[in-house]
Amino acid sequence: RDVYKRQLLDIDYEAPYRFIIADSLPKEVMQSGSLVVERDGVNLCYIPYWLFLLIS
Repeated sequence: RDVYKRQLLDIDYEAPYRFIIADSLPKEVMQSGSLVVERDGVNLCYIPYWLFLLIS
């Protein structure tokens, strides 16, 4: 098991999007009109909690 654990820790993966489930959206998201915001080179996709419940 330790061998597998070390192999998993060595993997460097950058996801194209990071999903954030929130009950209230940040001000910048509300002003932009888009649920996707780029911050520090990372695309953040905000998903309203009610939508998450609907699709899960």
